[in-house]
Amino acid sequence: MMQSTTSFILFIFALIFGAEAHPQCLDFKSPFKPAAESIKFCKEYENFGCCDETDDSQISTENASLVSNMTLAQFASCGKYLISLLCQRCSPYAAHIYDAEDGPQAKTFPGLCKPYCTNLLKECSLLVPMLTKKKRLLDLAKKENSSEFCNTVKPVDIDYCYPQLTKDPKLFNGLGTENFYRQTDLFNKGKTSCLTMCVEEVANGLNNPVSMKHANDGTEHKGIC
Repeated sequence: MMQSTTSFILFIFALIFGAEAHPQCLDFKSPFKPAAESIKFCKEYENFGCCDETDDSQISTENASLVSNMTLAQFASCGKYLISLLCQRCSPYAAHIYDAEDGPQAKTFPGLCKPYCTNLLKECSLLVPMLTKKKRLLDLAKKENSSEFCNTVKPVDIDYCYPQLTKDPKLFNGLGTENFYRQTDLFNKGKTSCLTMCVEEVANGLNNPVSMKHANDGTEHKGIC
């Protein structure tokens, strides 16, 4: 019953607000601004993302271990690919890049845009077994045609494929600021309102919500009963 209650709540908000950018980490928590100068390795997400100093250090250590198994020529060709792929765990959209919301567990390989994925397999297919142990992906990566592999790893929502999502102003312009979450108020034209929602469980075992009321106190709070 709790699941149906949650589904009802999400459905109502989808009706009211429509589809909006939804930053979310792999642990389903919100992305955050790391401490100043704490991100040394995954610099792409040093200002806002899902990794703190410890996470960044762990990824750096993993990278060093993988690089130690590469030749100088392989590192020269594939080092940048490896860093980018490892660091997608730090993306403010990591839950979408790894399709964590669309299955019992997140994918092991990040969701890539097809042109990037095609070039990756053409130039650095050796990285695939370094990043996943999924037999299907390993088998597909060996094929001469990269299409099936790339179609398999692409995210369910193609708007969140890497690296194209980082160039989408709807997803990244102002990310981490209050203005990112403000859009024209659907009910008060000419005004803006904050359309993000933070949820904290305060009770469970409830079911059959029948009403939702606006607080009308300027807080944008809504009560479901």
